Amino acid sequence: MAWNVRSGKAPQLFDAIVEMDPDLAVLTECRRTHAAELIAEGRTRGYPYALQDFDEAGIGLCLISSRPIMRGEVLSAPLPGRWLHALTHDGFSIGAVYGPLPAGDGAEAANDYWAWLTTIARAWATVPALLCGDFNSGNPALDSQNSYPFPGARHFVGLGDIGWRDAFRECHGNVWEYSWRSRQNGFRIDHCLLSPAAPPPIVAAYFRRVGQFTLGGFEPDAQTGTQSLSDHAALMVEI
Repeated sequence: MAWNVRSGKAPQLFDAIVEMDPDLAVLTECRRTHAAELIAEGRTRGYPYALQDFDEAGIGLCLISSRPIMRGEVLSAPLPGRWLHALTHDGFSIGAVYGPLPAGDGAEAANDYWAWLTTIARAWATVPALLCGDFNSGNPALDSQNSYPFPGARHFVGLGDIGWRDAFRECHGNVWEYSWRSRQNGFRIDHCLLSPAAPPPIVAAYFRRVGQFTLGGFEPDAQTGTQSLSDHAALMVEI
């Protein structure tokens, strides 16, 4: 599962994760203090394994897993809090991505990050691996309603050119879907990309509601009176 949890402070956030029942969850835009609470709660609710990384402001990524994971050898990215490499118990590499935004990180730093990520993707092309999380990017022709020029779009599309497969597109073709909305448009910026050596996805779907929980990804004016746990839909992938 990949889910931008909008700091991770929302009550019942972990209840929603348990309801979705992933083996592993990549949680992005997570604050250090709330990540510590999520990790502690996970230990009591079937997710005893965790990794985390944050920038100087204490914002970044948190991985929780019901099965053993360990930190992989790709330890650092050009920008802190934007990457985690996890190895599963069976040797599957998971690259957790929280894509940079030029407005906050600087255009040069964001471009360096994407060039670095492309290098990692090339190196991982022959091993079972996935890149998963909030990329803050996508294919302008497919992942926005107005051909939006995503930051890093050239690099994102280029990952497909070197054999990486979009799990959602592999399951659903070019149908329109989104994971985050502004007041005007929807954008699909949360992704799971599979290496050429990874098995095909069985399921890939975005969830805006699950059980009694409103996860996020709705238009701000269409919340149906219910406070959402995030502003992003959760992406569930089974392989």
